[in-house]
Amino acid sequence: PDLYRYLVENFEISRTFSLEPVGPIVAALERRGPVAASTPLAELAPNAFTQNAWPFGRVLHQPVESVAGARGIELRLRVPVEQPLLVLQAGLNPNRWFGAPVGPFDFRIERHTAAGWITLAHTRLDPRHEVRDRRWQPIAIDLSEQAGQETQLRFTILADGLYEEPTNLAGWREPAFYAEK
Repeated sequence: PDLYRYLVENFEISRTFSLEPVGPIVAALERRGPVAASTPLAELAPNAFTQNAWPFGRVLHQPVESVAGARGIELRLRVPVEQPLLVLQAGLNPNRWFGAPVGPFDFRIERHTAAGWITLAHTRLDPRHEVRDRRWQPIAIDLSEQAGQETQLRFTILADGLYEEPTNLAGWREPAFYAEK
């Protein structure tokens, strides 16, 4: 447990060498650089997601939903004035790349406006079938127009044809607010 915790906190998967769709996962690790000051999303919305440690990072995960009837996780939060840039990564648990029940998976982040929900970020990953998707997909969302204000965000992970709600399958790696770059 101590070695695993050390690896999760100090390293990340930099490259996946496994080219076959099934079998062992061979990957190179890279030491993480210094982390900039940030406000973790988990501090602003402590009960919205389930937190866990996956290879290699701290993840807020949520149930994967089918396209029909998707609700997502909605949270109302105040965007930090000095740190309005939401930076995170979307992905599937590397331990489940080969055992994912379906795919591809759509990761979407939306913001509520007077006109309704607008999409801020969307990415589609299918690590079970696409080797290039065996990674964390970086996402950066500039919320500087909402800095210091309360805003409502919705996080949704969808998989068409999903007949159950698997847990610990997909999530958002280390989401936090940073100063603008």
